[in-house]
Amino acid sequence: MSNKYLLSILVVMVVSNSAYAEISKDNSYYITDHVQIPLREGKVFGNNIIAKLSSGAQLEILDISKDGLWTHVQHKNLQGWVVSRYINDRPSARSKLKQKVLLSKVLTLNNKKLRADIKALQDKYNKLLADGECNAK
Repeated sequence: MSNKYLLSILVVMVVSNSAYAEISKDNSYYITDHVQIPLREGKVFGNNIIAKLSSGAQLEILDISKDGLWTHVQHKNLQGWVVSRYINDRPSARSKLKQKVLLSKVLTLNNKKLRADIKALQDKYNKLLADGECNAK
């Protein structure tokens, strides 16, 4: 074996191990909810991956294998097969959270505008009262 080859293996081992260096038995850890599901040309495992679909990708169901293990889907302009257990009839929590955060930002902006409108109306009302153009009840 060449020195370059051995050095390459050593670098890969060091980099790989450093990614896990902070994991400790004393803490709790969780599986990430961001996964990439392989879209395959056929209903078999192997080197037939067309693309990787991210969590929350919207799919159109085209067909389901007789055994129910595989589902033929379309995503945008791509068609292929995915393992059925990865398909859900509800959007992912990540995509729902993204929608809720966006809605929250819109509502916060609307709330600020409404508060400014209320303040302007209160100021106008107080001016009318001070000018004697309005009777307070």
